[in-house]
Amino acid sequence: MEAIQRGWIAYSSVGETLQRALPYAGNLFMKASKEPDTVRAGTRLDLLLSKEQEMEFLKKAARTQAAQGNVGLEFLVNKIEMLNDLARDPILRFGPNAMTALDGFTGVFNASAEARFRAMDELIAAGKPITKENVKPIADKYYSKMFGADDMLTDEAVKYTTSEMALNLDNPIAQSISEIVQRVPGMRPFLMFPTTGMNLIDIGGKYNPMWTPFQRDVNELAFTKLDDLLGNEERIDELLMARNINIENLDTIAKQNKIADLKYITRGRKAIGGLAVTSAIGLIFQDRLRGDGLYDREAQSAREKQTNWKKRTIKGTDGKWYSYEAMGPIADWIAFVANVADNFDMLGEAATEKLFEKASFALGAAVTDRTGLSTLRPLLDILSGNEGALTRWGAGFINSLGPLAGQRGEWSRIFSEGLMELDNDLLSYIDNRNSFFGELDPSNRQPYVYSPVTGEKANGYGFLQRVWNAYSPIKIHSEQSPEEKFLEAAEFDVNTTFKTKDGVKLTAAERSELFRLMGTSGHFKASIQEIMRDAGNWKSIPKLQELRRRGVKSDQVSLKKWHDIHVRLSEARRAAEEFAYAEMDADMYSALEMRQVEKQMSEEAAVMGQTIQSTTSIRK
Repeated sequence: MEAIQRGWIAYSSVGETLQRALPYAGNLFMKASKEPDTVRAGTRLDLLLSKEQEMEFLKKAARTQAAQGNVGLEFLVNKIEMLNDLARDPILRFGPNAMTALDGFTGVFNASAEARFRAMDELIAAGKPITKENVKPIADKYYSKMFGADDMLTDEAVKYTTSEMALNLDNPIAQSISEIVQRVPGMRPFLMFPTTGMNLIDIGGKYNPMWTPFQRDVNELAFTKLDDLLGNEERIDELLMARNINIENLDTIAKQNKIADLKYITRGRKAIGGLAVTSAIGLIFQDRLRGDGLYDREAQSAREKQTNWKKRTIKGTDGKWYSYEAMGPIADWIAFVANVADNFDMLGEAATEKLFEKASFALGAAVTDRTGLSTLRPLLDILSGNEGALTRWGAGFINSLGPLAGQRGEWSRIFSEGLMELDNDLLSYIDNRNSFFGELDPSNRQPYVYSPVTGEKANGYGFLQRVWNAYSPIKIHSEQSPEEKFLEAAEFDVNTTFKTKDGVKLTAAERSELFRLMGTSGHFKASIQEIMRDAGNWKSIPKLQELRRRGVKSDQVSLKKWHDIHVRLSEARRAAEEFAYAEMDADMYSALEMRQVEKQMSEEAAVMGQTIQSTTSIRK
């Protein structure tokens, strides 16, 4: 009860704290906008601007080189100076300045709570009762000492807590990664914001409901009895100093109270993590939770592209899916549970098949996407010879060189009516990142992604919902149709449909139109419904699920052979494709036929040891 009382007194004065925090955050925002260097101590390291001295040195070096006839350096310095001027513009720096203000806001909350904790320790040492009336004047005294003459937060313990919450706490691993980037500058695009990434991993471990490797102090606080902790004053000093708490002005009772507070905070975090995991298990059994998807990239790409399946969402009572991504480290543990369930309970494979790949994905996907470590994925794909990964990464890198890259991405999510079919080339990927330009065309001939089952656009929400999903932390998505859910359960991939026709690669516009026709005609949907009725009568999916859970592997019982479900779905897909080609626009189909003729002529010319240019008068 004593710990609850201390916590209540420290954190209950919300009104008073808001009166301090809001003006402070506003003042910090104005300082960051007008004089960014004045808040250097309060801002994140990865948002600091280049020093004026460095620019002056570069200018002098550029002038020296220009005098010798080498104008290249001068050109680059002028570009750097222009970018720095843009970076200092208050409007363009709204995002970083707002983050600085929010960090200041958090710092004031932590300072107010810490001041009250210290006031209670002083009252205990003096033998006085702990009441709000007694705490306030002493807490005000400690609070005023936590800020310097420039109104910036100076208390090391409060700065440590604030940095932990803001995910920019210095740690050896992040420093090592920064050193690697300094030695190998080419790694910078793949190792962005290492401090934030490492802090996300660290805070995720603190919410781990079990024992956490590499976090000795956290495990000690969580699982060592309080009496044992209090009996070792030397270890108490080590734990407090590790959190930048000044122990010189603390007596034995104050130290013990502080370590008890830290223990209960640590236990509380692990309890929250445990509650999240338990709740996630319950949602899994109700089929109301999604994680990061399948370890099989092709299968996962198909379910995301062709249906309304969205990562890290929970199904609400209204049938819609709500994102839980904004829950921070709690979301990682929820996603981990969903990943395990999704990958170890598949129809196509027993849980013991491809065990390493499944386990690696279940754990890795839960942390890499949020920590920034996902930027290493394209590097590994590129090194393995994946040309598509190189193209995607190159498009993103080139796009980021232009102004307002992030804002252009948001405009595309807001103004574009759906996802786009893409050709695997650089320009298509760049165009996709700026798809809002296509909405300016009155004819709007964008090659949207359509569901081959329903004929509806993927992500084809109304304007207001697109705005909500672009800016709200809790994104809302529609439910899949029963037919789409059946295809997902049966692990049937329709993503390979309309790749080529008679050996000729289809364009993005052609694929988009064919998928639309395939869905709106209703032939494929009707066939799926018939197969669903038979599968339901035969209890096909429950029977195969039971076999997989008993350890029956795919080489013993193949999903593709089971009750002929895949065979019948493939036949229905081919029939629906033929209907779509028959209903295709005449001009579009003629262009496709022309490419088929050109391909045939090229092959015939190759047999004769010639090229198409030497056998025809057509210029290509």
